[in-house]
Amino acid sequence: YAQHAQGIQGNRRAAFATRQSRFDDSLRFFLGLDQLGQVLARHLPGLGIAAWYLVLYDDNRPYTFGEPLRTPSRLVLAHQDGENLPLPADGLPFDTRNLLPATHALPAGRAWVLQALHFEDIQLGYIIYQAGTDCDPDYEAYTGHLSKALHGNRVVLESTARASQLQQSLDHLHATQEQLINSEKMAALGSLIRGLSHEMNSPTGTVITASSFQA
Repeated sequence: YAQHAQGIQGNRRAAFATRQSRFDDSLRFFLGLDQLGQVLARHLPGLGIAAWYLVLYDDNRPYTFGEPLRTPSRLVLAHQDGENLPLPADGLPFDTRNLLPATHALPAGRAWVLQALHFEDIQLGYIIYQAGTDCDPDYEAYTGHLSKALHGNRVVLESTARASQLQQSLDHLHATQEQLINSEKMAALGSLIRGLSHEMNSPTGTVITASSFQA
C-alpha cells in the first residue's frame, strides 16, 4: 500500500511539473492582455490557484527603496469563481495605496499571496493569488515567468509603436518632398511663362512676331 501511495504521489508531482512547464511555455507567445487573461485562466487553476488579480503600474521606472508607492495603478486582469471578471480594455485605474479598486475588493474568508512583478530593477506591478489548497504552488516561480513575459510583451509593443511612428514620419517626409518637387516645377514653369510674356511684350518680341506673320 505504501509503495502504491508513493507511486500515486510521484505521478501527481510529475503531472504538476508538466502543467508548470506548459504554463511557462504559454507565457512566451501571448500578445496583449486579453490573450494573457486566457493563458492564466487556462493554466493557473490546474496549478492550484483559483483566483488572482493582476495590477500594473502606469509608471514603471526603476524603483529606489524608500520612494512612495507608484500611483495610479491599473487593475488589468481579475479572475474569480472560474471566470475572468469584466474590466475596461486599458484596465481599471485606482490609488495603489488601496491595493485594489473598491469595486474589486478581495473576497473575505480566503488566504491571499501578494507577489511583486518586476524585471531586474524595472517595477511592473504586482499580482495577488488566492492561496492554493490542493497542491503547493510555486508563486515566486510563476511570478518570475509572468514578469519576464510582461516585460517582453511591453518591449514588443513599444518597438512596434516606434516602428509605426517612424513609418508615419517617413511617409510624411516623402509627401513633403513630393510637394516641394511639385512646387519647384510650378515655380520653374511660372518663371518660364513670365519670361515668354516679357519677350512677347518687348519691342524685339513685337518685331519678331510681326516678321513671323509676314513670312
